[in-house]
Amino acid sequence: MKGTLTAVLALLILGASATDSNAQFRQNSAFQLGVKLGASSYSGDVGPAPPGTAAFDATYEIEGFYRFNRWLNVGIRHSTGSYPALGGTSDRRHSTSIGLRSYVLKGRFSPYLQLGVSRSYGGEMVGMGLSTAAGAEIAISSRLALFQEVSFDSVFPDEAVDGSIGGTSFDLLGRIGVGMRFTFGKNPKKLRIDRIEFPATIEAGKSVRFSAVVSNAADGAQFEWDLPGGAVYAQNPVDHVFEAPGKYEFDVVVKGENGRAMKRVKIEVAPSSEAVAAAAADSAARVARIEAVYGPRVTIAGTQSVYRVKIADGGARPVEYTWLMGDGGIAEGNNVSYQFDEPGTYAITAVVRNEAGSDTTTIAVLVDPSPEASSDAIADVGEHIDTQRNTGVDESSAEEQRLAAERAEAERRLAEVRAEEERLVQIRAEQEKAAAEKAAADLAAAEKAAADRAAAEKAAADRAAAEKAAADRAAAEKAAADRAAAEKAAADLAAAEQAAADKAAAEKAAADLAAAEKAAADQAAAEKEQADAAQTIAEKIAAAANTEEPTLTTQAPPVPGIDWSVGGYTWVVESASSRNAAQSRTSEYSSLGFPVGVYRDTYNGKTEYHVVVGQSASQRVAERIGVRIQRHVPRRIWLLDLNK
Repeated sequence: MKGTLTAVLALLILGASATDSNAQFRQNSAFQLGVKLGASSYSGDVGPAPPGTAAFDATYEIEGFYRFNRWLNVGIRHSTGSYPALGGTSDRRHSTSIGLRSYVLKGRFSPYLQLGVSRSYGGEMVGMGLSTAAGAEIAISSRLALFQEVSFDSVFPDEAVDGSIGGTSFDLLGRIGVGMRFTFGKNPKKLRIDRIEFPATIEAGKSVRFSAVVSNAADGAQFEWDLPGGAVYAQNPVDHVFEAPGKYEFDVVVKGENGRAMKRVKIEVAPSSEAVAAAAADSAARVARIEAVYGPRVTIAGTQSVYRVKIADGGARPVEYTWLMGDGGIAEGNNVSYQFDEPGTYAITAVVRNEAGSDTTTIAVLVDPSPEASSDAIADVGEHIDTQRNTGVDESSAEEQRLAAERAEAERRLAEVRAEEERLVQIRAEQEKAAAEKAAADLAAAEKAAADRAAAEKAAADRAAAEKAAADRAAAEKAAADRAAAEKAAADLAAAEQAAADKAAAEKAAADLAAAEKAAADQAAAEKEQADAAQTIAEKIAAAANTEEPTLTTQAPPVPGIDWSVGGYTWVVESASSRNAAQSRTSEYSSLGFPVGVYRDTYNGKTEYHVVVGQSASQRVAERIGVRIQRHVPRRIWLLDLNK
């Protein structure tokens, strides 16, 4: 006995360690059968067991309980055991009890309590009393569980078990043991989160709805959304606002009768369209703009010249200054001093930068090799150059001619510099105009993208609403059909009961015959309608063999078998991403005896090709055909209305 108990206890521990922690261990609304092996105990007026015999002996027990829920389990149990202390041939006793069992905890390991009434017999006389038990159950699967239990039956009157009346008012029969319980019923499927539904585009600062689609969740399933920022929700669906853009991860947990499931969601939150537009406008306003460039436009090779820029009001600080001097040299900062070593005309480009962007401007500088021209050539923008130099009365005519020639040359070079400046100003104006037009185009594109996104979200919401409305309508039609069928069944039953008094057998036979004839007529009508439709389709296909194929708004040119021009109803049996893939699957359904075709469906820019079987003018006939098609197609099929 000790070895048996040890083996069963080891099996309990092994089963507990191998159990799936996500399974539903104890099914509701199910019948449970159990067996137990243990040892007996007795307390009463008779002393210990006779010398040479064991104080305990084996007991055997079988039970049957029906589980309504965790708290309410109703059943009956029968036990048989030997009690050596009773002695003689009356040491075997039987007990039958009826009681209630309640599980204290919910999960793989669960203690329980049991209370009932018992009837004890097989000894001196029959007795009655209370039956109590306490134990712990460990689930191995949804059907199998191991348990350990201690139970007691109090037996009245006092002499019922041992035939003796002594110091106690009743006798007590006890049992301790281990056993196994098996549950009969439908095996529940594991709870699973199929997907998390949310909009394709999520903007910061705007509310977004998340919805978990769960399979096999019984009533009372609990949801827990652990969203970023410490937000926790306990319902489904949930609405949440992400304050800042970025990438986020969060977990969704569902708990229910069928176990526990978790799914991790990864999303990316984009800046709001208003913030993008405001940032673009703010960036354009804060760019440091060059208002003027100061410095000589004519200088002498080998001498230092100082250049600086003036920044317009409104530009963000600090500002970085870079000068591209035109001869390969680069200078940093404002008020730069620079020396040109070679004569010529140089394009100096000033570049200013701040946190919002950059701005550039270019000026032309003439570098004169003649030292004599320095006093007349060095000038700032807008500065007048005096060409009427006082030559003096003592200068010779040749000297006057030389000076006049130099002044003319200086004026010519200054004119070239000013012409170059005008050209650069015009180029800058054109660049600024192009930049403004590009900024306006980018803003318009952003606004259009936001409008397109809003339209797409609205279209998705409309489609979801339409699908829900269609589902509600189908449910209402089914409910109406069920109600009509119930009313008809009730009327038929009433008519049958009234007629059963005198001609029950004859009228039932006539009714059965009439029903069989009606079914045959309906079947013949359906087959005739299907044959007529097939004939009509074949004739139209033959007539259109040398003409242009009919086309619909959302479908590809049909293959022979379905006449798209007559409309009607057909069944979608599977889908593919390409027409060739769908076409290759049609041959598998040709043997069903119905027209077969390929239907193209385009929604939100995505195209799918559906393999369709059968074509009927009415939905009633199509549904009857669908039952026959479903026998050959293991997956779910759905009805397509070609009239829309």
